Amino acid sequence: MDRFDRNYMPCLDGLRGLAALIVVLGHAPMLQYPAIIQPFARDYGVLIFFVLSGFLMGSLYLPRQPTNRAVIEYATSRVARILPLYFAVVLISYAIGKWDPDFVYQISAVQLARLLTFNGSVSVFWSIGPEVQFYGLFILLWWIAYRSRALFFAFTIALGAICVVTIRFWPGIFVLSKFHIFACGVLIAAIRPHITLNNFATFFVHAISAALLLAICFSSSFLKTFGDVGEDMTAFYDSVPRTAVAGIIVFGLSFDGWLGEALFATRPMRFLGTVSFSVYLLHEAVMYWAGRLMPQDMHSFLSLLLSVAAALAASYATNVLIENPARRRIKSIRVPDIKPLGASPIPAFTDVTDPAP
Repeated sequence: MDRFDRNYMPCLDGLRGLAALIVVLGHAPMLQYPAIIQPFARDYGVLIFFVLSGFLMGSLYLPRQPTNRAVIEYATSRVARILPLYFAVVLISYAIGKWDPDFVYQISAVQLARLLTFNGSVSVFWSIGPEVQFYGLFILLWWIAYRSRALFFAFTIALGAICVVTIRFWPGIFVLSKFHIFACGVLIAAIRPHITLNNFATFFVHAISAALLLAICFSSSFLKTFGDVGEDMTAFYDSVPRTAVAGIIVFGLSFDGWLGEALFATRPMRFLGTVSFSVYLLHEAVMYWAGRLMPQDMHSFLSLLLSVAAALAASYATNVLIENPARRRIKSIRVPDIKPLGASPIPAFTDVTDPAP
C-alpha cells in the first residue's frame, strides 16, 4: 500500500530528468543532429516541467502554515534554486553572442534586460519567466488554501479556466498564459495525500505513465491528437487535454511501486533529475560547441551521443560548482521568527508533518 511522502518521491526525480532529456533530444535536429524522438516532444517536456513545478510547490507548501517566516523561507528556496545559475548562463551567453555571431543564444541588449527581469523570449530562457512569476502567484494560492480548502479549489479552477479561455490575449512569457498548467500540478498535490492505491493499481498507473511518455517521444500521431504541433506555441500550451496528459503522468509517478522505481528511480535517472535545470539551460550551447569541435565526417549518431554526454558533463560541473554552493549560501541566511498571517490553519492542510523545502 502506497504511503505519500512529500519529501521523497524518487520516481518524480527521474521524471524530471527524463523531461530534460526529452527537451535535449527534441532540440537535436535544430542543431543539425539526427532526430531519435519526435522533435516536438520537447514541448511536452516543458509541459511536464510546469506541471511538476506546480505539484512540488503544492506538495511541499500547502500543508504548511503560511507565516511570514515560512513565506520568506519559500522565497529564499526558490531564489536559491533558480536565480544564480540562470543569471550566470544568461550573462555569459550574452557575452559569447557578442563574440560569436553564430552562437545558438543570440541575446540583444534589450533581450538581456528582459531576460534579467523574467520576461524574455530567447530560446529555452522563455520558460523561466512564467516559472518565476508562478512562484509569486503561488503565495496567493497558499494563503487561500490556508484560509479555506473550498475557496482554494474554486479559485484555482476558476482562474485556470479563465486563463485557458483568454490565453491568446496574454504574452506567452506571462504566467497567466501558462497558469492552467501550473494549476493542474497544484490541484493534484492538494488531492494526492487523500488517495491510496494497492499494488496492482500502482502498477497500472505506472504503466499508463510509461506508455504516455513513449507515445510522446515516438508517436507523431499522438502528438497531434489534441491539435497541431508547430511553431505556434500558444496553440500547443492552451490545450487542456495535453495538460491532462502531463498531469496523469505526474500523478501516476507520485506513487511508490516497483515498476515506476525500475523505470524512473534508477541512479542514472535520478542523476538526470539532480542536474536537470543545468541540462535545460546549457544543452543547446554545449551541443553547439560540440558540433563545431567534432570532425565533420563523424557518424551523425555518434556525434549526437558525444554532444549529449558533453552537455551532461557540463551540467554536472555547473551543478557542483555553481548551483549547489549558491543554493547553500542563500539558504543559510537566517530568517527571524514572525507572527503568522491570517487565521488558524484548517485541518485539511495541516494534519501532516511539516515538510522541509
